[in-house]
Amino acid sequence: MPFLLIYCGHGANYSSLKSGEGDKILPNQCEECGPSKGGTAVIPNISLITGKVLKYGKENVSYINIITVSIDSVIDYGNKPNFLRGKEGQEIIFYSKEDLSQEIVNKKISGEASFRGDEGGGKWWLSNIKIIQ
Repeated sequence: MPFLLIYCGHGANYSSLKSGEGDKILPNQCEECGPSKGGTAVIPNISLITGKVLKYGKENVSYINIITVSIDSVIDYGNKPNFLRGKEGQEIIFYSKEDLSQEIVNKKISGEASFRGDEGGGKWWLSNIKIIQ
């Protein structure tokens, strides 16, 4: 059987066998981007954000944090598109692999945000998180 190469939104790739039943791709999961539909990956993007952390929790894997942030400001960063422009005042759910704790709730933070995924879906990721208040 031939192998298909599937890319997720952050550039990782993994192979999947092509089944003989209607050429369906076996389901795969990228822990950062979610289920892949084998679609076109989102272009690289980044935003610098500040906001207040409203909720904090862990995904079913202990090293991935889920953070709900009320966005105060969004700033362009480098020459990549800013997908959060105009989202000030909105609550966004971010995922992060940084070492965080419940103490981050109700604190003002800054960080680098990017959307990773493909046309079938994706997730917002936050890195370089700093408590600023």
